[in-house]
Amino acid sequence: APHYAGMLAAAKGLQRSGRYSLRWPGWSAFWAPLKELGFLSEDKVPGVGASPREFLGRLLGPQLQYGADEKDLCVMRNVFTGTQDGRRKTVMSDLVIERNLASGLFGMSLGVGYPASIVAQMLARGEITEPGLLNPLLHVPDGRFLDELARRGLRVSETIDWD
Repeated sequence: APHYAGMLAAAKGLQRSGRYSLRWPGWSAFWAPLKELGFLSEDKVPGVGASPREFLGRLLGPQLQYGADEKDLCVMRNVFTGTQDGRRKTVMSDLVIERNLASGLFGMSLGVGYPASIVAQMLARGEITEPGLLNPLLHVPDGRFLDELARRGLRVSETIDWD
């Protein structure tokens, strides 16, 4: 997050930046010892033909699948607090995506797939013309991008508070 924040002109004077993942209680405590013991290694176990990670995936995968009526969530919240014209200002943007039970597509899949598809279509239509590796913060037209997200049912809400 700090790397990308530095690309924004508004990041001048940035004092704190963070990126967090929300997991159920005990998530890290469960996986840390398994990782330490090598259960997440991708190296094949001699005489077995599979890596510990492949084994865990095959063993746990079917048990951890969502049911037909269960939803996941992809949640993004950005909070920006600073001073404008001598007043404290907080801008908060939220995006909440849940599984589409009709299509079966998961919230996380929609949150990754739709943006990639939108930008690919913008490139194909010539709406983004710069060649090479691009920076989404600088090269993707944000208004058009947000409109395309909304057209697909993903809406970013924004609130502004002045103290």
